[in-house]
Amino acid sequence: MSDPPSDTWDADGWTFGIAGQWAFQGPGSGEWLVTADGEYRTLEGEAFQEAIGGVIFTADESQIDLGLDARARFVGGWLLGGRAEIKRSRRDRRDLFAEATSDIRGIEGGGAIELGRVFGQRFGVSAGLQVASYGPSGTMPHPGRLGPEYRRFVGPALALGLNQALVTGGVLTLRWQTGQATGLWLRGAFNSLSPSDGRLPLTPTGHRRAWGVTAGVVLGEDLLP
Repeated sequence: MSDPPSDTWDADGWTFGIAGQWAFQGPGSGEWLVTADGEYRTLEGEAFQEAIGGVIFTADESQIDLGLDARARFVGGWLLGGRAEIKRSRRDRRDLFAEATSDIRGIEGGGAIELGRVFGQRFGVSAGLQVASYGPSGTMPHPGRLGPEYRRFVGPALALGLNQALVTGGVLTLRWQTGQATGLWLRGAFNSLSPSDGRLPLTPTGHRRAWGVTAGVVLGEDLLP
């Protein structure tokens, strides 16, 4: 009876989250809804290779996310929304088989704001902008001391995690309430991602831009707030 070696990945993690929400009457007769939320999660594990009878890879990671969201409705059909976020992450990975380790810590902060207006009972339009920045610190193996497989597959991903980056984007949304509980919406969006500082060795060159247009139909729901 054959009993081939089996490789295993054994990991444990946990997540803790909290959120609170407040509704109140604010300046300018505005109806405000403010939400604060936070989440902390961890992951710790190791990979075991049966063929050599030992652990070949370990990972110890954690991340904390904090966010604040605010939405308001004013007289005259005006709507305002915004969100601010900050994220702090840590990734400690050790490839014992390749004798390569990486320790990356990153902080990401960003925000978005959207302004809209409802015209009568049928039409609504809104436009928004977002921006986020990522700033890392840490270490990765020197590209010259490891083989071509590392430089081709592993190194570029680690280099990306150690490069500063900037994300920008925008969105425009049109809403049409065609009936009491039916509606149509059309949305156009764009975003851009690019390094905001000097590149490390093995970092892929270039930047990423994308845009898209989506449309949808809503049934059994009021489309306009």
